[in-house]
Order: sequence, then structure tokens, then C-alpha cells
Amino acid sequence: MTPEEISAKLPEWLAANFAGRSKPELRMVCQHLEIGVSPSDSIDSMTRKLLQHYDRWDAGVDGSTPPARAGAMADRETRISAGVKRATKSKPAALGPVPFGSGSRRPPRLTSLSKWQGQRFRIRALPQDQQRGGARRIPVGWEGEVFLLDPKLPYQDVPAPIFYNIADSQAKQLILEWNSQAKDMDRSWHVYARFPIQFMGPTPGTEHLPSSLSDWLQRDARANDLYANEGRDTLERVWGMLTDGARPNDRDRDREIGYWRREILQLLGLTPEQLEPVQEEAEA
Repeated sequence: MTPEEISAKLPEWLAANFAGRSKPELRMVCQHLEIGVSPSDSIDSMTRKLLQHYDRWDAGVDGSTPPARAGAMADRETRISAGVKRATKSKPAALGPVPFGSGSRRPPRLTSLSKWQGQRFRIRALPQDQQRGGARRIPVGWEGEVFLLDPKLPYQDVPAPIFYNIADSQAKQLILEWNSQAKDMDRSWHVYARFPIQFMGPTPGTEHLPSSLSDWLQRDARANDLYANEGRDTLERVWGMLTDGARPNDRDRDREIGYWRREILQLLGLTPEQLEPVQEEAEA
């Protein structure tokens, strides 16, 4: 459906509290209204997001609307009318660059596994040790959270940071072999994958999504002149996002705006010195 078709349908769907809408239809509406959704969102969860977007907190996801509280009907009608007007009015022409943190430049949720809105990979966890209960779930950690791999499932769609942790994790086993000539034991290390998995590719529908917060910020910087026109407040905010919430100290507050931009570009790997080897390798 085109944006115009979605806008034309919205008043009717909103009046019915989006009841009976299919999952693809709800996803298109959420994207049209710039409401964050992930591949794991169900019909109920997307319906709730849409109802909350229009301040319809009293509506059920099945389309039902409980009886109004005394004196609340007029307020409800006002909110519905405002929601319909918001849905049907055409989007104004862009008057300038989108500010950081709003609209298309609002960062998705990329710091929590339970609320992950980035790229995922489909894998199948293989039993680690059948003799010691190989079908047990296997914990994989990231940023203080734990994701459980389940060998009993046909596949799992894991957030990108969990997949990279799995791919990079190796274990070592000491191998001892008797050397009859040296009359001593030969020692060697056998390196193997700590988490045996079957890789099935990116989760469909998430291939284009960022794999991390720094990945999203790198894309945002490239799309906006490497932050050449951003103000000090925005640059300090981006710097804090890249440094786990660090805040400028008294000395940092006196630094010029160019310092913050260089710091951010260096953290994102986008300085000319960092980009040059990458470009040369791509041209080779």
C-alpha cells in the first residue's frame, strides 16, 4: 500500500481500534507513523502500540472499547477526533534537516536484548555434550543480560550481538600425546567453537537493520555530512551514547565543538585516516 492509501484507510481502521487487521497491514501502519516495530512483534503488540500512539489507552486489542467512565465520553471523542485528523492530514514538505533524535533519526532500541530492534540471525543450537545433558539450554551473555540457546528448538532468531559473541567464542582443550623418542609428553592445544551452532543466515526482514548502536550512529553520520552541521548538545549526546553514558567533565565543557566532532568520528571509524585504508582495500 502507498502512503496515500494508508492515510485513506486509517480513519476507518482507527474507529474499529484496528480490529481484524492483518500483521502486514499493522506493520505498514506502524512504519507509516514511524512507530518502532521489530520482526518479533505480534498482532496484539502492534495493535497496542497503535492504540497508545492515538492515546486510546482504554481500548482493547480485540477491538472492544469498555464503557466510558462518567464524564469521560467528551474527552474520548476529542482524542479520537484528534487522532483521525493526525492520521488523515498529509505530511508537510520537509522544511529542513531532521533533527537528531526525532522521526527517521530516532535511534532504535539497540541496548537491550529483551527490546532489541536491530538485525537478527537465525541459528540452530547444537547439543554441547549428550552424555552430560546436551539438550540443556546454554546461556550466552551480553552487557549484563543473558540469552538462552535452546537445542530443542528447530531454530532461534538471536540479536546480532549474541550471534557475534557466539561466533567469536572459542574454547581450548589440552591434548597430551606420548613421544616415545623424547620419552616425554607432547602438549598441544585444540581450539574449538565454544557454542556449536548451525548458521541459517540473517533473519528475514532484518537484513537491512543495524547490528549495534554504533552501526546505527555510523549510518546516521554518513547520511548527515558526518555531523558537520550538528550543534554542541547533539554531539555531546552522541558521544555519551558511544561511551556508555559518560558525561563531559569540567575540562571537556570548555572544548570547542570541533573536538567533539573529531572524537565521535574517531569512535565511529569515520575519520579520513581510518577511512583511507578501507577505501584502498575496496578499490584493490
